[in-house]
Amino acid sequence: MATTVCGDDEWLLKANCLASAQEFKDWTDQRRLRDRDLTSGLLTTLVHEIYTHSEVEFIHPLFKDWLGRIMGVPVDRVRHVVAWVTVHTGGTESAHFGHAINAIKAFCDATGRKIDESSARELFCDYLRRKADVMRECSALLV
Repeated sequence: MATTVCGDDEWLLKANCLASAQEFKDWTDQRRLRDRDLTSGLLTTLVHEIYTHSEVEFIHPLFKDWLGRIMGVPVDRVRHVVAWVTVHTGGTESAHFGHAINAIKAFCDATGRKIDESSARELFCDYLRRKADVMRECSALLV
């Protein structure tokens, strides 16, 4: 999809990646099951999956409209171009979220641990704040 919009593969180059986006990716990668604290890793995966699910559900109809109406992608090609977003809507992403919930439940059952709600809330807020910072920087570049 990005190649269609950009006209080439330049978007793949690290030189074209915002430093804040790479820092966010590094932060999430460090926590998502690479962190020493498996509970934190599982909760990071959980917040990532629900955010991703919400994001693609929101952007899917917008991208379909934008690609055809604004970007001039022929109607018969829009479905193909937006395929990555399409496969991440509906059951696919909601299943990922369900797997993340089940993994946390199985982990807690197996280890006898309980999720500390305050720590989980803090991690979720940190994730969303960091993601919002990247999105604000992206949107500022579009103006």
